[in-house]
Formats: sequence, structure tokens, C-alpha cells
Amino acid sequence: MAIQRRSTITIIITLLISYNAYASFFDNRYFPPFERPYLTVDCRPSHAAFDIFASTSKTAFGTNGNEIGIPVLQGTLDQVEWARSFVAAGRPNPLPAEWQLGEIPWIMEGKIQAQGIVPSYQQQITSWFSLGFYGLIMRVQSRFEFFIGKETNLVLTDSDKNELEEIRRCMSSSIGLLGDRKHHSGLGDFDFYARFSKTLYYYLKMRRIDAGIRFGLLAPIGDRANIWYTSSVPFGGNRHWGGYVMGEAELEVKEDWKVGLWLRLSKRFSKIQEWRMPVNKEPQFLGLVVGRALIDPGYTVVFNPYFSLENLRDGLGVRVFYTLTHHEPDYWTDARNDRSIPVNLKDVRQRSSWTSEYVTLMVFYDFGKTKIKRGFSPIVRFAWDVPQVLIASRDVPKVHKVSLGVEFNF
Repeated sequence: MAIQRRSTITIIITLLISYNAYASFFDNRYFPPFERPYLTVDCRPSHAAFDIFASTSKTAFGTNGNEIGIPVLQGTLDQVEWARSFVAAGRPNPLPAEWQLGEIPWIMEGKIQAQGIVPSYQQQITSWFSLGFYGLIMRVQSRFEFFIGKETNLVLTDSDKNELEEIRRCMSSSIGLLGDRKHHSGLGDFDFYARFSKTLYYYLKMRRIDAGIRFGLLAPIGDRANIWYTSSVPFGGNRHWGGYVMGEAELEVKEDWKVGLWLRLSKRFSKIQEWRMPVNKEPQFLGLVVGRALIDPGYTVVFNPYFSLENLRDGLGVRVFYTLTHHEPDYWTDARNDRSIPVNLKDVRQRSSWTSEYVTLMVFYDFGKTKIKRGFSPIVRFAWDVPQVLIASRDVPKVHKVSLGVEFNF
């Protein structure tokens, strides 16, 4: 009966993941990583887990770790410079003559909120080989807001500011933008991996050593950023195929005291896509040119150590993670047939690099820890991802995420 129940649950979870699979999100700057090490149980190498989460961000870490608005990650906005881009693109200057020689900087702020569910599954095939998936369904609400800054060298009345706001909206509409708010629900990329591992007991004065290497495939079924909405963010790798290799090790130094480490290198493959591109120094989401570009994404490196104390009291435990992720610049090349209108891809390349740091605090309760016969007892877990600037966090939104999940080991 127990075997039949376990098989039924396994089939259901597998079907869920096959339909709602999602990349582990280590290479998306707008969200903390969703993937985290399973809680290991002796002689139960297979895992199934299900998490619900909510995240929010309204500011970002700048190049020097300073606090900036989320839209500034793609560049600052000076309306005079933006208007000159219209002229360079062969359009009339949308600003009245008295404002064309000044500076009209805009303060840009934004907010990104997300909610979703994350199923995951890892099936042990042999003592040294297993297969796994990660999945997600997510809803995202994002918005950008614009305010005229105080640094302008022009004397502007309230009436002038209202007129400039109306001109800004007309400029956005004239290049095809549909709005500064985006609500979207959908799937993300598909993450499938194969894991090769070895478990040693009472070796090198450790109670247990579990070490392995993982090879993963990232299939781009998730939605990419919508170029017709300024605040739209990608649900995965922006429709780029990718792959990764990851080394992992967990040491049980003594009973219920565990330390572990993940080291991961991932790469999305190059692809020609239609994108919005700036003509001058305007942010990319306000770029006047929509055309084909060859994008070769940079490498992403992840360093993820953790420490856990289990069974502090009748199955209660805590785990602390540190996750450092660095993404190298993406290389952009203009792939349009007609290049009569120039584009500025240098700034796009520079702004595509980022580094994020998160400390994750997890509290969990293992219902099977104190049982003589564990059965199919779950582990319930609560986690809080907290953004940090400990070493080099830069050019990423400051995202807080909380999640509640349940995990089974069998």
C-alpha cells in the first residue's frame, strides 16, 4: 500500500513538473535563486518538494552598491538627450526649441512583485546516478514611474513640468510603447539535470560525505521581456537555450551538523532576436530602434555555501545559506539589414553585467526525525531571502522573498 501511494505521488509530481517546468533562475537578475539544496535523509536519496513564494522589490543596488531606482539598471533618462535620439533617427525633435539646449533629467522608480509555486523532483536511478527537474508557475506585477528631477539647469514652472510629462508620454507612445505597468502570469524555462554522485560514511572523520557533479539543460519555454512595456521583466533566460555544470558537496561533520557548498557555471547560447535598442544614451526600454540583434549572453558563476543544524528539538532545525551570483556582460551585435539609423549597444553590454548576494534563513520541521519508522513523513520549511551588500552586490534589484514549502524524501 505504501509503495503504491508513493508511486502515485511520484507520477503526479512528475506530471506537474513536465507541464510547469522552470529554470532554477540563477541567471535572472530580477529574482533571487529559487533552487536550494534538499534536506538530506540517510538512505533516502530521492526528493520531491513543493514551495509557494512571494517576492517584492522597489529599489536596486547600483554599480557602487548605492540605492537606485529599478529602471536605472538600464540607464538614466535625460529628456533632452532622448529627444536628440529622435533627431538621429530621422524624426522631428519633440521638445519645444526653448528646452532643446538644456538638461531635463528624470527620476525613475519602480516596483516588481511576484507570487508563484515551485515544484521540484529528483529521482535516484542507481547508487551514483539521478535525474531531476525544477518547475515554476509565476505571476508578476511590475511598474515604472517617472518624475522630473531637481538637477535640471532650466527654470521650470508646474505648468512646464505638466507639459514635459505630456511630451514624455507622447514620445513613449510614438515609439510603440503601450504602458509603464505590466501584469503577467506564465511559465518559465525548463531545467532538466543529471547528477552523478558518491556517498561515503565515516570517511575523513566525517559522519557522511555526499559529493556530486550535475549537468543541466535550460530549455527556453519561458516568456521573455516584452519590449512594448517599459517595466516588463523576463521569466527566464529571454528565450536562450543554455546549459550548466555544478559541483556540490555536503559534509555531516557530526550527527545533525551539516555544511555544504554549491559551485555552478552556466551559459546561455547566442541567438538573433528582435529587441529594442537605444540610439543614444536613453535607457534600453526607451530605445527608438526595434530590430534584430545577435545576443551572446555572458557566463554566470554561483557560489553557494550553507550550514544547517537539525533536530534541535524534536525535529526542529535551521539552515543558513549564502548565495553569491556573478553574471558576465552579454555581447550585443547589430544584426539589422538596414543600419542607417545608428544604435548604441556599448552601454547595453556594460549594463548587462551584475552581481547579487543573498543570505537565506530557513527554519524547518522534520516530522519523521523522531519516528522509529519514518514512512512518508514530510519536512515543512519556511525561508526568507534577504539581499545583501557584503562583497560586491551591484546592478540588481533589492528583492526580498519569503517561501513556505514541503519536502519528501524516499
